[in-house]
Amino acid sequence: MQYLKIIKSYIFFIVLLCLMVYKGAHAEEECIRIVIEPQVDDYEKNIDQVVVQPFVLTKAYHISDVHFEKKEFDYLIGLKPESQVTASDIKKAIHYLIKKNKFQKIELCLYPSQKGTMLVFYLYGFWTFERITFRGVMTGKDTYRNYYSLQPGNRFDEKKHVTSIGAIKEAFCDEGYFQATVSDELLRNEHTKSVVAKITLEKNTRFYIKAIDIDMVKNTHTNDSSNHAIATKVKKFLLKKLEGAAYSKHHIEQEIIALKHYLEQKGFMYISVDVDRMVDMEHHTVDIRFHLDLHHSREFIFLGNSFFTEQELLNYILVFGRSAWLLPSTILSEELIKAYHQKGFWQVSIDAKEENDRYFFVIKEGVRNSIDEIILENVEYYDAQEVIKECFSELLKMPQYDEIILKQAYEKVIQWYAQRGFWQVSILKERYMQKSDNLYALHVLLDEGDRSNLIAVSIPGFEHLELEGPFRNSTKGVGSIILEPKMIAQQKQWLFDYFQKQGYLHASIKHIVHKEEDGVRLEWQIDAGQKVYFGKTVILDATGFPFECVMNELTYKEGELWDREKLKQSLLNLKELNIFDAVHLYPSDITQQETEKSILLRLQKDDPFEVRTRLGVGLQQIDRHFRTGGLTYKLGGTFIVKNPCNCADQLKVEADFSRSRRSISVGYRLPRLGIIPARTLFKGYSAKYVYPGCIGISKNIYQMKQGGFLVGLRSIHKPFDIGFNVGVEVMRTSLSDNLQETKMMANRIALAINFDPALLHKYIPYVVLEPTCIINNLDNNLNPSKGTFSLLSLKGMIPFGTYKKDAFFVRCIIEQSLFMPFKPFVMAFHIRIGHIFLQNFQHIMPSERLYLGGANSIRSYVTDRCPPLGIIIDECGKEHTVPQGGKSLLAFNAEVRFPIFKGFGGAIFQDIGFLSDTRFADVPRKNMLTSTGFGLYYVTPVGPLRFDFAFKWKDDVPTSKPYAWYLTFGHPF
Repeated sequence: MQYLKIIKSYIFFIVLLCLMVYKGAHAEEECIRIVIEPQVDDYEKNIDQVVVQPFVLTKAYHISDVHFEKKEFDYLIGLKPESQVTASDIKKAIHYLIKKNKFQKIELCLYPSQKGTMLVFYLYGFWTFERITFRGVMTGKDTYRNYYSLQPGNRFDEKKHVTSIGAIKEAFCDEGYFQATVSDELLRNEHTKSVVAKITLEKNTRFYIKAIDIDMVKNTHTNDSSNHAIATKVKKFLLKKLEGAAYSKHHIEQEIIALKHYLEQKGFMYISVDVDRMVDMEHHTVDIRFHLDLHHSREFIFLGNSFFTEQELLNYILVFGRSAWLLPSTILSEELIKAYHQKGFWQVSIDAKEENDRYFFVIKEGVRNSIDEIILENVEYYDAQEVIKECFSELLKMPQYDEIILKQAYEKVIQWYAQRGFWQVSILKERYMQKSDNLYALHVLLDEGDRSNLIAVSIPGFEHLELEGPFRNSTKGVGSIILEPKMIAQQKQWLFDYFQKQGYLHASIKHIVHKEEDGVRLEWQIDAGQKVYFGKTVILDATGFPFECVMNELTYKEGELWDREKLKQSLLNLKELNIFDAVHLYPSDITQQETEKSILLRLQKDDPFEVRTRLGVGLQQIDRHFRTGGLTYKLGGTFIVKNPCNCADQLKVEADFSRSRRSISVGYRLPRLGIIPARTLFKGYSAKYVYPGCIGISKNIYQMKQGGFLVGLRSIHKPFDIGFNVGVEVMRTSLSDNLQETKMMANRIALAINFDPALLHKYIPYVVLEPTCIINNLDNNLNPSKGTFSLLSLKGMIPFGTYKKDAFFVRCIIEQSLFMPFKPFVMAFHIRIGHIFLQNFQHIMPSERLYLGGANSIRSYVTDRCPPLGIIIDECGKEHTVPQGGKSLLAFNAEVRFPIFKGFGGAIFQDIGFLSDTRFADVPRKNMLTSTGFGLYYVTPVGPLRFDFAFKWKDDVPTSKPYAWYLTFGHPF
């Protein structure tokens, strides 16, 4: 690979030398040269002086000392051979090349001839920073990355690099790792002129705080004994928090803040603290010396207070900060009186005295008053008692007066009236009328203002919108609709979204409320401006990622009308490739109003290799009606190679092992297969798992082996998600061991589950065809409240070989979910229909049959344990039941979801369904399965954590309980 790069470099320099010689020989006769530096703003003037008249372009190409694909070059300049080219066209081409942010100089040569003019762009790139990688630490990489000042795609500056390395070293020292080593290596790619900073971090031993010393500046306002006493207390304070602790600059800074707060309470307002550290590299310890200058002190003494503590009163004074000791005592006492008044002590008196450096506050609190009656005056439109009940109930429940609760009540009054169209309501006056010693009635004088009944909504210039969206409802009952602030906000948002979808990126939307005799008229003034179209996409990438691979992921095209959703979907498509550490897609100069908006795309490649490991311990069989098979290890890992062929591909190897399950898969994913715009996956897999034979028996009877290879295609065009898998799979159902006891039990279970024993221990190869279609119209995938979700899945298993006549089947599953909001409730419905098209049920592998029961179907049954069930008698003559599965399935779920408190919610649900090993028409009513119950859930960032409890209507499984419960993530549908 290295030799190939060297050969390419030699070829480039030879070609460049030949062209320079050619230019030199014919410069005066044939070449018109324009030198452009991106930092110079007058390049457009130079182009206008050179290109006076349009000319016919014969050819345009580029020579660059940095990787720059011809496809991307042709796309950016937009100049086509045999076309008329003007100075404006050339300036536009140069403009996009400069936006690329890769070239420090552009030399444009024009070679005129009789047929036309040839353009040659000589591009001289600068070194750019590609990415930073860290080695040697497992956690905290993002923290250290923040200290690195260079951003991917920017011009590489070695001085900034050195400064950033120093900042990382200093960060280690601030955390107590004084012997940490930070070694860096710069990997330069001559092909792309990009730099990768590889930084190796080694923390080594963390240092601990050994000794703390206090160096206190003598306070002239106190005697020596007082100074010594203060220094002793400060040292004791710091020793308790810091001595023996791991060194951390942040921790020390937090303790200094706490120390200042502690000293402020002692009367020291002006405090200066400096810190020196003495590091002992040999013993890995740090000695800290604090230099304190307490300046002037003043003590505040409170007498007679009982409601407020001394600390609370002191906090009111400390609000003034360092100015507190300069203010006269009368001002400070007024602040304290104000605090008492807010809590209902209206007869409080405070006698303040100053004595040297001490303030004395003698407080007579008096009694705390209460309000037991609210009287609203000047209320005309509504019943005053209704307003009091809605807004002042919390205040009246209070045993004593609290001004904070009163202000909240006033805010409720304003909001209550605003929701009913009274926007100008105000509190004019309040009076406290004494009823007894400490009992008052509060008289509140209101000014309700005029009611804003909406009589008309107009949108001059866009009258057709008056009958669409939220305006449709606003114009139906004109005169009876109350104009609320919420309504205006909704209408404005709808207009904003509408004009954005129409391509008006810079639309100005304002409203005016016109008052008239019988109400108000709402007028929307809209200046749509010019339509904005997508310009070219400029890729700010220093990694040499293929231009065509990027463009294939963009859902918009140059010249199309501006659409935010297409921009958002393009960003999601690029992130979905999972080969970039960061993707930023944004308009260039968003504040500048222009008809064509170019898009900047900044890509930052992720590390090419990723390793994930999984390790755990669990129960081998987690089932309330199965005895556990003991503890099992859980070991797994994933190895990912990102972009190995530089075409947005990915290689993933996964393996998971436990006592009861083993799976290995190797997958290779491409963003598309040739010209087919679909995600393509090539996957080979092998799996083996064992499962218990029947309820009440802990022994694993069967084991299933699956292995094969498939090719999967997936294409997403919202709301459709279409997939198709085709491949070859080999399946084998066998006994878990060769013991005679197992063989005898297996034959009984095979008969009980209606499975042909002749298919045991046989490898049966299949051709697998599996199309899938999903239609997702949900408002939120994790916690939906509105919309529909549809699934149609077909799986055809076509056997070949000896058993091709007995094992063929096609499985069809249809699911439909519906969500309807009735605030605050959400009605949720789900139906699932499944059928296996096969004449003989005995030949269907147990793993491919249809099952019901569990957290996502009939919730009163354990997972996959719904009837029909077979019966087996063990050696002791005891009966056990075993699930058979079915070839026909129908399940219907209905539930009502509702919020309870903040992120908590609840649900009441009803499940109905049946499972049959025959046709739908052969299912009797007595086989219907039912489940009624309730659920509680808490919404988390990864989905709701849910607890469901359900019980059966009838006990059709004697060996099971009449109820079941689940603790799972996610809604059942």
